[in-house]
Amino acid sequence: MVPYEQQINQLKSKLISYKAIEVPRAVASALNKTGQRVVTRTVKGVAKSLVVPQKEVRKRVYLSRANAKNMRVRVRNYYRGISAINLKARDTGKGGWLGRKGRGVRAQGKRHYPNAFIAYGRKGNRHVFERQGVDRFPLKVQRIQIKGAVDDIAPKVAERVLKQDFERLLVHDLKYRLRKFQV
Repeated sequence: MVPYEQQINQLKSKLISYKAIEVPRAVASALNKTGQRVVTRTVKGVAKSLVVPQKEVRKRVYLSRANAKNMRVRVRNYYRGISAINLKARDTGKGGWLGRKGRGVRAQGKRHYPNAFIAYGRKGNRHVFERQGVDRFPLKVQRIQIKGAVDDIAPKVAERVLKQDFERLLVHDLKYRLRKFQV
């Protein structure tokens, strides 16, 4: 039988190590899970408001994760617009290139570019182009701007998810880690 004082000392050392090691890890884990939920809900909200596939928005939202030493999660957004060619764009003109009677280009989400056409760009990728004037050049690639939608939706989503989910995730993670230390 182990004396009580020795058992108390063992429990003290376990509690100290729990406080020093496991609590920061649990906080970092809860922050990362909350940040991932913010990313998911931001992508879903922006895609729904702009009527674009979530896949195209997901490429432009990033999460930098927290760890036990650096407890900070950052959700970053890449504001470059989504190219119209990625939205299943199809040319509605008839008659080939020379005798083309253009009706423009249609794309997903009921988008219509009346004076646009599909062609290969500088790097060999297909794009939806529109002429800037009456001359042959310059051409402008047609894009769907996401900056306004992301700036509007992301802060609201982050605040809401932090209020609703963070505390519950933290308590769950602390309980999980405390189970490892039971005597």
